[in-house]
Amino acid sequence: MARQTAKFKTRKPTLSAQKLNEEIVAEAEDVGEDEGEAQQEGDTGDATAKEATESVQTDPFETLKSQHRQIEAVLARREESEASALAHELLTHWIPHTLVEEAVVIPAARASAGDDRMIEQSLIRRDLVNLLLADLLRRRGDPSGARLDVIAEEIQAVIDASEAPNDGLFAVIGEGGADEEFARQLKSEQELAAQRCAPLAWDLRETLGQL
Repeated sequence: MARQTAKFKTRKPTLSAQKLNEEIVAEAEDVGEDEGEAQQEGDTGDATAKEATESVQTDPFETLKSQHRQIEAVLARREESEASALAHELLTHWIPHTLVEEAVVIPAARASAGDDRMIEQSLIRRDLVNLLLADLLRRRGDPSGARLDVIAEEIQAVIDASEAPNDGLFAVIGEGGADEEFARQLKSEQELAAQRCAPLAWDLRETLGQL
């Protein structure tokens, strides 16, 4: 079946994401981060910016897949890392990545006759991750590790929904053969996300405001 090229519109934040923005910005005003933590977050943001602004490769999904691996690597350290610090690091990867996927990948999957149920489930999982991250940061810890475990499970489900070989979001768009318009918009959104998010890694309040 031929795929129709469409102009993609940015998805408006859901009510839960908007509520997250308001609550987490208010909470972050009381969170004190020392200079070393700020430097670490800044370095992570710089790395994300450098990756996002690289030229679009033959497979336009390679950068997104690479970001998936980075997010998985952060979550793999949850047993040995302090919860709030790990949540901050996770956000420096999650925010720009989610901005790009919701602005370009989700609309393109819809235009390519993707499974609406699977797409909606992916969006709901993203909102749930945002809410859980906000709750974790408000609590400033996760003694049992339960919240990070659930966050990891939901993020993995989002990644699997994107990368499934036959009916995942990338596959229905046309993995390895997406048209030039899609690749152009993907690159543009990656650059925009890098510009918006990389400098904000120094200020958690503003960074979280991009969710």
